[in-house]
Amino acid sequence: MEKKYSISDASRQVEVENHVLRYWEEELGLNIHRNSKGHRFYTDRDIKILRDVKDLKEQGFLLKSIKLIIHDIDNVRKMNPNEQYKLREELNQKIQDEEENNSNKAKTVNGFMISRSQSVQTDNVVQLENKNMSGAAGQVLNIQKGELGQTAFKQGEQRSVAVPSEEKIKRFELMLRKMVANVVEEGQKESEQRISDNVSTKLMKEINYIMMQKDEMAAKQTKLLEEILQKIQSQSLEEVAATSQIKQLKTKEKKKDDKKDKVKEKGKNKRGLRIFG
Repeated sequence: MEKKYSISDASRQVEVENHVLRYWEEELGLNIHRNSKGHRFYTDRDIKILRDVKDLKEQGFLLKSIKLIIHDIDNVRKMNPNEQYKLREELNQKIQDEEENNSNKAKTVNGFMISRSQSVQTDNVVQLENKNMSGAAGQVLNIQKGELGQTAFKQGEQRSVAVPSEEKIKRFELMLRKMVANVVEEGQKESEQRISDNVSTKLMKEINYIMMQKDEMAAKQTKLLEEILQKIQSQSLEEVAATSQIKQLKTKEKKKDDKKDKVKEKGKNKRGLRIFG
């Protein structure tokens, strides 16, 4: 049976606030299930998608850009970093271009901004004229083919002023996001470089340490071999000396034996002469 998570459990797993999950659900059009009491619950698949959304946002993807690829987000996550970077730049640029085009549709007339969606959807032509009058009443609205009234003008003016402000805020947010994305990317490159330098330094230290150990070991082995050779040589000399001494003793003993034999032989010869004499 598929496990279900409350919004609090889901927010802990995705590591964002509850209101962020609700905002993403609304902006991305996510189909988050509700229980019998109307409370949200999340599946493992929902958690994975939300984590992917968070990761893409951290990489610099705009939320509107993510919305365009939300149904194919698994394949996007399988892309290599270079492919994801190109996709991000293309989608973000597309969103920015659309927002700029929408903002360019607004009409500026004598210092007032009125969007097309807020203009009168009839054949009425709105004309705003500046008259040299003192005070705030210097702006006069003339409307051909019927009057909409001063109240309608004020409401339209408030809406028209709000529109560019929102557009400026959005453009500013886009600029900030790009700046943050660039900073993050540069930081990642610097971090990678620092890591590479640290690894290289540590690796060189380890190699030097290993080489020193090898040199020390080789020196110890050489010294040990020299000691062994010295012992072998000394033992050989002692054996040679002992062998020489043994030979000398044997020679002396042999000479003694020869003398004894000669003496015995002479004694025998003398006894034989005495008998025959």
